[in-house]
Amino acid sequence: QTSTYWGYSVRVAHTLEAVFHECPYEGGYDFKLGTSDKGNIIDFETFKQWQGFKHGMVFFGGLEGIEGLVELEEESELKPQDVQAMFDLYLNTCPEQGVRTIRTEEAILLSMAAILPRMRAIGAQTSKLGAKVMF
Repeated sequence: QTSTYWGYSVRVAHTLEAVFHECPYEGGYDFKLGTSDKGNIIDFETFKQWQGFKHGMVFFGGLEGIEGLVELEEESELKPQDVQAMFDLYLNTCPEQGVRTIRTEEAILLSMAAILPRMRAIGAQTSKLGAKVMF
């Protein structure tokens, strides 16, 4: 037993900009996916453009989404309308959720079920697990 979880890794960042600038991988993330109810519907997006990525990152916002996190950061120059441009894909992974918000712990499970198989299919085959994905 290796005491290793073979799924995804989680990292804490204290600001939105730190998510990108404090990446543990040299060269940063080469595939960045943001989740939002304001994003594009997953069924209409293709992941093939990022074929062979090595270090992927999926970002989940809070109750007010990623845009709400930007509004909370007093020292940041980012604006809510800038958020989508920070990601390679900005997806609504639960387009027919039927409620105003989904709790983050629910969004992670729902979203990962939809996107992880697609990400593993296009990621670089650097190990038995495929690409490294950070959440």
